[in-house]
Amino acid sequence: MTDMLLVVVPGLLGAFGIAMMVAVVLRMRRLRAAWNSGITAEGSCVAAYVVTTITTTRGQHGVSSNSSSAWHHVYEFTASDGQVRRFKEAGGPNTVVRGDRVVIRYPAGRPDRATGIPPSEQPKQLLLTAVALAFLTLFVAFSVFMGFQMNDGPDQAGSGSQGATHPVPAPPAGWPTGLPTAPPASWQPTASGSHTMTPAAPVGATTTGAWSAENGPLTVTVVQVVNTGGKVSLTVRAHDSAHESVTLPVFSYFTATDDQGNSYTAQPLAPITVPAGGTVSDTLTLEQTVPASARRLNVGWTTIFSQGPPLNGSITVRGVPLPQ
Repeated sequence: MTDMLLVVVPGLLGAFGIAMMVAVVLRMRRLRAAWNSGITAEGSCVAAYVVTTITTTRGQHGVSSNSSSAWHHVYEFTASDGQVRRFKEAGGPNTVVRGDRVVIRYPAGRPDRATGIPPSEQPKQLLLTAVALAFLTLFVAFSVFMGFQMNDGPDQAGSGSQGATHPVPAPPAGWPTGLPTAPPASWQPTASGSHTMTPAAPVGATTTGAWSAENGPLTVTVVQVVNTGGKVSLTVRAHDSAHESVTLPVFSYFTATDDQGNSYTAQPLAPITVPAGGTVSDTLTLEQTVPASARRLNVGWTTIFSQGPPLNGSITVRGVPLPQ
């Protein structure tokens, strides 16, 4: 039973990786067929939402979580045969929201393979396809390597009637040589006879509080600021009291400026999606170093995406103190 698992498990992993590679290539071929067909139809976006995947990893330093988000759209259009069709698609542009008019493209005679992704997205889609294929290639190679490693062990162990016998190394004959006999030259005793030690690296200065801004049903609050030698991270809490979800996109929509006039961008690039009636917290880390002369930050978003009635453009939390 164990020998069978040593063969089946790596084989299944490799087969899954190859199947995913085929799916990635077929998706790209279908997109190019739709773009090159020249057949278009006017459609509309009837739904747009963000799917966030959270991966939790447990290690010796505790539990860490990583999140990734992808836009999904539902489009509706009338094909050349007069039938009204609706389809769901992932990976479309994040600037398309519900109610927008879009151009739908599909191959001749195959409206079931329609796409709302415009040809201008082709470079981005090609890059994503290449990255996915590279990752899946490594995944399949690792599965094959793991299969060889798992199967070589039992074969080598069972090649003899009692298995291979490895000689036991003898203990050392005496004390090891080359050990230090005096303190290093850089060590200097103090007047009291004790030695000086290098101080530990400073811990980042932290400020906690509640600095808020509101835009209709949306409330954004900065609850913590950590400044470690100019590397600043902000813990943001967003509450949505509406009946539809709200998304705070990062990308180029996030803005942060200090009282010295400097501007900053932030990581991660994943948007903050707040469900209806819910509260979500996330930590944003400024990519640029904040000078020591800066004392306060204005943090905001120039655009807010909402599933319900549109909000008034932007939201900014002003006067967030920078700990020193």
